[in-house]
Amino acid sequence: MSEARARVDEWAAAGLLLQRGASVDAELLALTAPWLDATTEVLALLPPLGVVADLGRLLTRAPFDIARSEPVADPDLRAAIDAYEEHLLGRLSADYRLELARDALLRLDENLRPAAIAVFVEQVLARVGGQGEFDSPGTAALRRVLHRHGVELVELGSAVLDDPQPDPLRAELAAAYASLARSARRHGALITDVELYTLENHSALRSPSARLAMAQIVEAAAAVERSLPVRVRRSDASRGRTPTRIEDESAYPIGGYASISTIGGIESLVSSELIYMDPPAAPDTARSSVDLFDVRWAAGELLKYTRDESVHTRERRSVLLVLGPDLDLARVKDPQVPWQRLVVLLGGLVAGVRKLCAWLDEAELHLRFLLLPAPPAPGVAPGSPLAPDAALCRLILREYIESGVVDFIALDDADALQAAAEQAVELGGCDLIWLSQGSTPAPSPLPGARQHSLSLASVEPRLALDRGAGPEPQTLRAEGWEAWLQAFGALFQGLV
Repeated sequence: MSEARARVDEWAAAGLLLQRGASVDAELLALTAPWLDATTEVLALLPPLGVVADLGRLLTRAPFDIARSEPVADPDLRAAIDAYEEHLLGRLSADYRLELARDALLRLDENLRPAAIAVFVEQVLARVGGQGEFDSPGTAALRRVLHRHGVELVELGSAVLDDPQPDPLRAELAAAYASLARSARRHGALITDVELYTLENHSALRSPSARLAMAQIVEAAAAVERSLPVRVRRSDASRGRTPTRIEDESAYPIGGYASISTIGGIESLVSSELIYMDPPAAPDTARSSVDLFDVRWAAGELLKYTRDESVHTRERRSVLLVLGPDLDLARVKDPQVPWQRLVVLLGGLVAGVRKLCAWLDEAELHLRFLLLPAPPAPGVAPGSPLAPDAALCRLILREYIESGVVDFIALDDADALQAAAEQAVELGGCDLIWLSQGSTPAPSPLPGARQHSLSLASVEPRLALDRGAGPEPQTLRAEGWEAWLQAFGALFQGLV
């Protein structure tokens, strides 16, 4: 049995006293107690409790001055904690994403913040990967210790840390801190989009399964996005170029005054023309002659500003992503691919949304996720079986949804799909992408739209692109994960 399990009270008290960046007292322990209680519900094996408190205080913008840390007498433990301060706490403090995470935490209700902090600690420790070195006591035993008075815990922890004799408990604490430092040193970023999305949507991601699904989709999206180029050369033929939908010149000043001429209304008169007007005569003096301004007006020589009456045009594009109900069968994990096929597909679509918005930044872009319903069957709920997955994608793409670029639409039948496609064709250039687990349905005639398909029926996806002469199967010269990256790259670059 480890020392942590045999000496629960001493292990917990010593860990709490090893908090960095502050002088540990009963008031500080009372501040961190709700975070520790919530963390015991999330993690089965905890690091030294001071680690949880440190991460929570960093996230909540609590005072954190490393010079005020309690001194450590044990040389081995001091060396491990110094490495922990440098490679974990120091890098977290310098990460710009920490400020974003803090802002997301502040937007949560007060009663939800301890649970959100616990989830943040869990995700950071899972990314660091040092949990294999932890052998903490059971949850019930830890909760019993945490409910002791803060003064008692400070005295008990001081007795353990100040003992001049070698103590195996301090050796275990040193090993845990050293493991965290080594693991953090091997990782490029300790905070990623996963932690930010989880904090921003904590109310909707209370279950571990939802958090895991979102984390995998975000990680897959990041992996696909890294493989895509920053910029793509646009095709020579511009499709769907139409006048802008904002036609009110007062709301969208296109050209303003562009030149000077002798035509136009008197309201556009050049102000310097007023110099040709004579001063007004006295009231008792009859004016018997016209001034030069009158002459120029009669001759049509007064200068006026003329407006640029050109109409602003830009490309208008619609991309319809049709998700078939059979994609529910794509929850298959292949050995050659890091995630399930459906997770890879959703991550690739999220990455595609970001890249298309960057590549087509001058166009009015509309991306529609169309969810086809499952065929009616006994015992099967109506609607799309991908509704929970679409809800996670909505959370990830929330900023694009709020800006009106992305929308998720649950269709009732095939007629609704046909109507949505025809409406997109009327607006401008349209691309229809069929996403399915089995064979792609035969595309219905839709003049003005290009139809592509991506099938997940095998380990390597099957891609067909329409470059103007109908869908043509594409050859992927790779296997496994590389084939997926090639397919996404060819699909998204083909849309540009």
